Amino acid sequence: MEWEESRRALIGRVAGGLLLAGTAVGFIDPADSSSKLFASLSSQQIVDWAAHHGTGISVNAFAGAVQNSLIAVSVVLLVGLLRGHGIIAAVAYVSAAAFMAIGWVKAGVTWALADLAGQGGNDSGVVALFKLVKAMTFTDGFCFAMALTCLGGLVLLTGLLPAAIAWLSAAVAAVHFLAIPAQLLLTGSVAGVTGPISVVFALLWVVALGLLLLIRPVWRKPAG
Repeated sequence: MEWEESRRALIGRVAGGLLLAGTAVGFIDPADSSSKLFASLSSQQIVDWAAHHGTGISVNAFAGAVQNSLIAVSVVLLVGLLRGHGIIAAVAYVSAAAFMAIGWVKAGVTWALADLAGQGGNDSGVVALFKLVKAMTFTDGFCFAMALTCLGGLVLLTGLLPAAIAWLSAAVAAVHFLAIPAQLLLTGSVAGVTGPISVVFALLWVVALGLLLLIRPVWRKPAG
């Protein structure tokens, strides 16, 4: 604890750097996987794309898992920066771990897709893995929302970051909590407009907090 207290500015800047690095890594997509996953492709188009872009698909999968990991580690650092402890800290840690784990599981499934397609495997198997990867893009939002809720609560409790960050965290968390239920009510499917909206809000939170922490990582609690 003494080591952390004496290096709070460093911890804050490392957390901010990891958030921004995670944002940058997320744009690595040599196979245009993000667009392909949500395009209206036929089974044959899926098979052809996967067969000819195996390396790019695998690179994108690795980048996505690294992105989740960087954000998860930044959550752990932020809990320390905010002097979090007890139930709130535990929930934040578990949520961050789940967020990272989902990223690597998705990467493994994506690598299997690229490998099967590259070997000229069964077309139906390639399509099934493609559909699974698409479905998994929606599975980490709840964990992300849980982590943001905890961080927002810690900001309000400690005053160690601006209250605006707490309210931004709450707004972004609410969007992620409600995205899938709302989409299911609207269309009966998890895929739809709420997905891109969630991504935009997540990017807003990551970039805003990342820049804030790099510029001014330590804030004092107002008197009174």
